[in-house]
Amino acid sequence: MYCGNCGRPIPTDYRYCSNCGIACRPQRTAPKRAANRRTIWIIAAISVGLFFLIGLVGMIVDPANPPQVRTTTDTTENIDEANGGVAEEAASILKEDVSIDVDIKTDEQGRLTVKGNTNLPDGAELMVSLRGTSVDYGGDSKSRVSGGSFKSERFSSDDSGLPQGQYELSVSMSIPRLQSETVRKVIGEEGEHLKGPLVEGGVLGTSVHFEKPFSLKKEGAIVWAIDQGEVRRAADSKAAILREFTELEKQARAMAPFRDATALDKIRKCGELMRKNRTKAEELARKSESLPTGDSLTAKIIAKELALCATCSKDAEDYCDNAKTTLSELKQR
Repeated sequence: MYCGNCGRPIPTDYRYCSNCGIACRPQRTAPKRAANRRTIWIIAAISVGLFFLIGLVGMIVDPANPPQVRTTTDTTENIDEANGGVAEEAASILKEDVSIDVDIKTDEQGRLTVKGNTNLPDGAELMVSLRGTSVDYGGDSKSRVSGGSFKSERFSSDDSGLPQGQYELSVSMSIPRLQSETVRKVIGEEGEHLKGPLVEGGVLGTSVHFEKPFSLKKEGAIVWAIDQGEVRRAADSKAAILREFTELEKQARAMAPFRDATALDKIRKCGELMRKNRTKAEELARKSESLPTGDSLTAKIIAKELALCATCSKDAEDYCDNAKTTLSELKQR
């Protein structure tokens, strides 16, 4: 049974509700009052929801606050800005073949300065080099492109003028990864925008290399050509030194019977030959200074190896073999 007042279940023999204490007439089913309360709560919730819904609709259609409609203006401006950036970047890309033009100025002491023009971008790092092809000289100078031009430091020999002879001037730009970000925007991250006969591919990347021969004459005169007479003179000088090296090697190897000797006269003879041949090796080292840069260095190494070859040491033959190998390499150049 259920209480007619509060709707709680009560035993069938109760005259008063144990919950609310009011005498009531028991009912066999739950009173409808509880159901009515639930209905009231549902209606109230719906009413509150409608209230907020109407308010929301009012805010949307309120003439004082008209809804904002997003136009494509911002998007169009962004696209235009992006297109402008792409166009600017495309305009900065190097479209012509790489070009380099050089000139050499000589001061009163005979020291040389290289100046040049190029279409490589400003900030590009260059290496300007001079190498003697008939004389012993080599020098390098770092430079940077500015306003389409570049300039080297002064080239000198012990702060004085360079020796007369045949030279080769070269200008090189290192691989893109060693250049600045600004430069790479023009030449490409991998140098893909570089083109022309001066562009070279390599294991480490794309680079630029320019070469131009010239002759340095009396009083610092520059002749942009190969002096064939100077080239022949250098070739003849090299051939003569090579012949002397070959002869000295033979004489040093001929000392072998005296190196293991125990007789006093043979020991004395070995000492005489050693002094004679080592003096010859030192003389050839001095002559080697007249050879072109690369050949001069190799020839000095041969002279040193032959000086050790021409001794009474048991290891002398090893130095003779080394000298022969290096001499063969120099002959093939």
